[in-house]
Amino acid sequence: MGISFNQLINKSAKMSIAFSGGDLNVTYDPTKLSVAHAQKIQESVSEDDPMGSAIYFCEIVTDWDLLGPLGDIADKEPVPLEPEAVAWLPVSTMRTILEEIGDHSAPKLKRPRK
Repeated sequence: MGISFNQLINKSAKMSIAFSGGDLNVTYDPTKLSVAHAQKIQESVSEDDPMGSAIYFCEIVTDWDLLGPLGDIADKEPVPLEPEAVAWLPVSTMRTILEEIGDHSAPKLKRPRK
């Protein structure tokens, strides 16, 4: 008997990402980490729309404890997970967060005992 996808994967996962200035706590949706979902987001934004990456990021990351200042967000105010706010993140920071999420979500294979 098989297992359904919903039984196989959690719809929410939490992790902490270490940066030089401290840890960022992130909650993400592992079901959004698929090629098909990335393609759907790409197709929903125009080719020259720079917000595509921010939209994709906000689909994956569902909660975090990032504080401003960032863009129009004041010092020590929570940064909302909205594309307009996330777009102010440096690309390298956004990429680091997504890479860490990808590593965290990768299935851990059970090794046979010797």
